[in-house]
Amino acid sequence: MMRKYVVRIFLAVLAAVTMIAVFGDVAPDSATVLSWEMAPPSGAPQPTVTAPSPSLAGGPDAGTTPAASCPEGMALVEGDYCFEVKQECLRSAAPKKVLDKRNPGQMVANPEWENNCFSFRPGVAECSVRQPQRLTFRILRPGQNARFGGDTDPKSSLGASLIGKATGDKVWGCTVSKTSGSARKDVGVAPGSTVTLTCPAKITVRSCVDKYEYPNQAGQKPMSYVSFNEGAKLCAAVGKRLCYEHEWEVACQGTEMLPYPYGWKRDSEACNISGCITGCKEVNGKVQASGLCRFFDQTAGESGAYVELPTCPIVAKWMAGGDPGVSDAKVTAELYRLDHATGVAGKTYLVPSGSYGRCVSPFGVWDMTGNLGEWTQCFSRCESYPSNGKGGHNRGYVRNRCQPVTVGHGPDFKMHSIGFRCCKDATPK
Repeated sequence: MMRKYVVRIFLAVLAAVTMIAVFGDVAPDSATVLSWEMAPPSGAPQPTVTAPSPSLAGGPDAGTTPAASCPEGMALVEGDYCFEVKQECLRSAAPKKVLDKRNPGQMVANPEWENNCFSFRPGVAECSVRQPQRLTFRILRPGQNARFGGDTDPKSSLGASLIGKATGDKVWGCTVSKTSGSARKDVGVAPGSTVTLTCPAKITVRSCVDKYEYPNQAGQKPMSYVSFNEGAKLCAAVGKRLCYEHEWEVACQGTEMLPYPYGWKRDSEACNISGCITGCKEVNGKVQASGLCRFFDQTAGESGAYVELPTCPIVAKWMAGGDPGVSDAKVTAELYRLDHATGVAGKTYLVPSGSYGRCVSPFGVWDMTGNLGEWTQCFSRCESYPSNGKGGHNRGYVRNRCQPVTVGHGPDFKMHSIGFRCCKDATPK
């Protein structure tokens, strides 16, 4: 049995590994929206970038988009979104049973078995939610502060889609079942309104999704160290928006509701995942390590094994969340150093989009798991913030799957392991 997981801290599984956080409100033209690729430090070697062959994209028809549906560079995604997907776990990095703390000597089911599952029974996936679901959102007034994940600015893509709606109207396949606050019959939902949507257990998604992480260029490294708010502005600048978590999920899992974009079993060779920081700094000839990078390699032996590599706290404290007072040059240098801290000459953690030939979803969307974690606009899991993370990044053992979601980082948070991609409503049939 497999449930959809809400991961409150995107890198909780790496807490004992290193201070690699992941996901700030700065204008899109701010110099703090950087990737080291944009301006490598003086004297740094330039990477060799080779665009992937079109033949790698899952076959000649993968990601083919009718011209009338989506702009060039975007894939048409059509499929059903389930509020909870049930899959059958075959192998996990966690034991299936653990000792019951309340009853010494008794063994009980371990919830981490499913959380850390990496191999699932092929073809077994279904919607486990049968009843209609209710989602609640509040449109903020000018100057009003958000208090929970469903609070949204009326100018955001989420807020704009609700403004003017009245009871009975349709939004994302759901029905506006209740409005309160400043909502009036003559103007509908307005700033200050609270909106309740009643959704069927299965929602049909039809959206355009960028084939690659921003800036959506095959063979180019995607932008990192960018906040949710920055990503939203950058998408809006090109006539798009940040993806909603549910359409991102459908784009990743396809119509079969796969756990991974490439199939039913985690494969560290399929996507840019399972990396570790090994390039530690030295002081007086000694490596300044603070522990081990420990992750589970399912390909090791018959049942898999943990792999341990030396690591160190090389992520600067000011980088965890983003510090607007840090100079552009310092940010660029730190991004470059982190990217090259692999311990292997010429190897970087972040790779150009499309580098992994099998890391493509059934809809022809690339790198949805690994490389960079991706910001999405919350939809069904608006808990703490509107900013949810999907896909996982490239370092250590994180749940690089389609269904898990991160809800623990606010819209102003940024980190070197976070990026985003853009989406857009598809042209109606």
